[in-house]
Amino acid sequence: IGVTGVQTCALPIFTASIDSTVRLWESNSGCPVAELTGPWDGAPIVGFSSDRKLILASDNKRAQVFDVHSSRPVGTFLGSTVFSPDGRLAVNCGLDASIFRTDGTRHVDADLWLPVVLMRLRGHWGRVDSAAFSPDGRWLVTTDGRGTARIFEAESGVLVSELDGLKWRVQRAKFSPDGRRVLMLGHDTTARVIESEGGRLVSTPSGIGHIHAVIFSPDSQHVLIGRAHTTVQVFEVESGEMVTELSRSPTSNRNLEFSPDGQHLITSDADTARVYATDDWHLVAHLAGDGSAVSIATFSPDGRHTVIVGQGRTAQVYEAKTWRLIANLKGHGAKIWSVSFSPDSQHLVTASADNTARIWDLSPEMRTPEQVARLIRCHVPARFEKADSSIIVPVWPNPTESIEA
Repeated sequence: IGVTGVQTCALPIFTASIDSTVRLWESNSGCPVAELTGPWDGAPIVGFSSDRKLILASDNKRAQVFDVHSSRPVGTFLGSTVFSPDGRLAVNCGLDASIFRTDGTRHVDADLWLPVVLMRLRGHWGRVDSAAFSPDGRWLVTTDGRGTARIFEAESGVLVSELDGLKWRVQRAKFSPDGRRVLMLGHDTTARVIESEGGRLVSTPSGIGHIHAVIFSPDSQHVLIGRAHTTVQVFEVESGEMVTELSRSPTSNRNLEFSPDGQHLITSDADTARVYATDDWHLVAHLAGDGSAVSIATFSPDGRHTVIVGQGRTAQVYEAKTWRLIANLKGHGAKIWSVSFSPDSQHLVTASADNTARIWDLSPEMRTPEQVARLIRCHVPARFEKADSSIIVPVWPNPTESIEA
């Protein structure tokens, strides 16, 4: 049963697996902290409440709420869940969609948690299929099975604008980084940009081919669309005019990501990742993976490193300034499904189909003796050398895993 998702934060690392479990681990040592099980189909989506006291894990049908400290389930409700950027609000999709506060209320006697519902989302045809918050958390956009999209004020639930599904057939929606625009993706392979407040149509970027990936530039001035097996197109938001096409290679173009400073764009390719400079969209570098189709290409939060993952069991780490390969991460016994950097960019976590998640130290600093002691005690039987209590001697060698420079 493979580990499919991994995420790092100020709390312990958590992993979500296709065996319908969520596990928490100490980030410094990799030691297990807790295991959460729920009524999910496969690996759930996981998030924390704003006060960091609750964990909410959900699939497309239901969500389970857990107490962080005791790991006990304290609440269940129907529908998948989407969190606001600050974790203070959430929306549960489905037939009874609503906006609620994640701090909630608790019945002490029954040890139950009930969400504080701010507003029921009325007016959709059938169930709410998807929801997304603007980066500042002010706006919320939702779509339903009819293709209708609605924009609400997140705090009050007041309807701001509505896009008729009979005319546009909206499938997905995405906010620009400044929150002023919403990109609507339709079933007819077209995209439309509208104003968040008022719903005015701004532009209609168009092209040929099914849309696999979309992203706004960090300055919200451009929209990039990756189309199936054809190209990555760059459009101006205001005019909808295409600026350039970045590639025409046989790839799905599912991976599009900007560097934290917005100066570079990385895309996945048939067997490499391509890096472009955003000042004039020229090609800067090809980053080789393991020779197979690249499935993951992402920057570290500080922008100093890029990690590439193909279809195999290794990951390649590049220095972003020189685009030089600095490490080939080996040790997994099966395909790597996902990766996540720590917020300080000093560690990388990889999750694999070999049922493990591995933590890689990318920092130049050495661990303290106490950290080494904690790490070894967690993973292998060990004893202290009698002559020097600061030296730890493993009883048998650690399982093979390596970082090749």
